[in-house]
Amino acid sequence: MKKLVIGIVAVIVILIAAVLVAPSFVDWNARKQQIAELVKEATGRDLTINGDIDVTILPRPALRVEDVRLSNADGASAPDMIRLPEARVSVAFGPLFEGQLATVVTLVRPIINLEKLAGGGANWQFEAAPAATKDAGADGQGAGDDNRLNVKLDSFQIVDGTISYLNSEKGAFERIEKLNSDISFDSLKGPFRLEGKAAIRGVPVTVQSSTGKLKPDAPLPFLVEVKTPGGNTELRLRGSLSDPTGDPSIKAEVTVAVDDPAALLRATVGGSAPAVMAQELSIQAGLDASAKAVVLNAIEVEFGEARFTGDIKAGLGETQKVSVVLRAGNLNLDAFLDGGSEKAAKTPTDADSGAKPAGGETASPQMKTAAAAGFELPTDIEATLDVVADVVQFEGSVIRGLTTKAALK
Repeated sequence: MKKLVIGIVAVIVILIAAVLVAPSFVDWNARKQQIAELVKEATGRDLTINGDIDVTILPRPALRVEDVRLSNADGASAPDMIRLPEARVSVAFGPLFEGQLATVVTLVRPIINLEKLAGGGANWQFEAAPAATKDAGADGQGAGDDNRLNVKLDSFQIVDGTISYLNSEKGAFERIEKLNSDISFDSLKGPFRLEGKAAIRGVPVTVQSSTGKLKPDAPLPFLVEVKTPGGNTELRLRGSLSDPTGDPSIKAEVTVAVDDPAALLRATVGGSAPAVMAQELSIQAGLDASAKAVVLNAIEVEFGEARFTGDIKAGLGETQKVSVVLRAGNLNLDAFLDGGSEKAAKTPTDADSGAKPAGGETASPQMKTAAAAGFELPTDIEATLDVVADVVQFEGSVIRGLTTKAALK
């Protein structure tokens, strides 16, 4: 069945012709209260539009809104969950005649405050009114109705955004700044694509991600790549997501490459790092993750001259329980320690390079406080570490069958 028959096309043409005239007579700002009431009904929060609502038609239908705020949950530290200085939405004419709604959405300098509340719950949990029951597919098409518009997102852009996360129960605070991203998809079933740049604890990173199409009762394949400038750090995650709307779980292959772990630690955590941490690090592992546990299996680690295999298991209950097992065949500690000293001697310090530590001059008071406090071990974690080496060489001596155990409770 054709998506748009001749009669429907004629109706669209008439509507477009009417819209060309309508903006001259409609006071769009008079609709602010109606919009706020709809948002209040859907989320339980107050929406405030302090700026103007502008609608233009040519060269393409577009809407622009300024100074929008969404109130925060009761008990949250910030008054607004979202502050949006400017938002733009535009629709392409041509795809309408093919049964597609092709849109471009741009959020300019958004500030999003995410918070886990001290009394329990989180501010991203809304008190929405019950949704009306409808029989629609994942792409927005009703069953057996081929005349509905397919939604195609040409681009969802965030320009110079900021996202903060505050855990009021534990006093933890993180902030992503200078976020510039572009998300697109061909339909509400995918495939989905994302490209972005941001600064995390002052460290610039780039992200590229893509997925396959959503299919009933089938895992969603995905690829995520995260890099720092110059290729100093790379993370690659390729796998699949099962049951995303029910009990989600991830099965993937993980690859990590860090040229200088010591520099990365100084930039993200602050303080100094031992010279041995300045050696190249690469990790390959299989990942199985769910809301209950995270498992890294068949781990292969190359850290300077050291080689390890092993497994890591983490239970995600009220008390996190982590078990780490590492195995080495021939561990030459002399070569490993010497390699770290040589690399550290050639690496400029943060003071030499002019790098700014996390919690710098543009950081919020919460982040500056966290940075000044330094690194602290979490109190809600139990961990065990087992290291087994067949042969260890150290200062001319050879140790065979070394087993080391450590525990944190």
